Amino acid sequence: MPVSTLNQALEYYRKFSTAVLNRSPSTVRNTEVAIRQLLNFLGVDPHPAEIQRETIIDFLSWLRKKPRWEGHPGNHPGGKLTGISVNTYFRALRAFFNWLVREKLIPSSPMEGLPTPSIEDKLPSHISLDQAEKLIRSIDINSPAGARDKA
Repeated sequence: MPVSTLNQALEYYRKFSTAVLNRSPSTVRNTEVAIRQLLNFLGVDPHPAEIQRETIIDFLSWLRKKPRWEGHPGNHPGGKLTGISVNTYFRALRAFFNWLVREKLIPSSPMEGLPTPSIEDKLPSHISLDQAEKLIRSIDINSPAGARDKA
């Protein structure tokens, strides 16, 4: 099926992924959200082959600056999209453009060779000394497991 716009390609992907590939609704929805955000960023609905690597890089940069709850109906605190969210958009776009290549709808993927965005590592939280002492005092040493844990 030839497509002339990104929206048409997305519609075809949705049908194909559901009917032929049996993708989960969540996977299809994630891809649709990513493509809709890309279309929002572009402001036009180009042919998928017109999307260049630089466009994807600019889009990822835009995502990193985008307010987290922009366009959401609720009143939420500020903040930017997390690295996990940007990574999710990236993976959805990569899968979509790779699918377009496999279906011979575009000659090559603009995602080709782009490294997956890293997710910032968060340091694990720790307990205070008082909490650790309270935890140790709570061990029942009258049971074999408690005696082991106390040791």
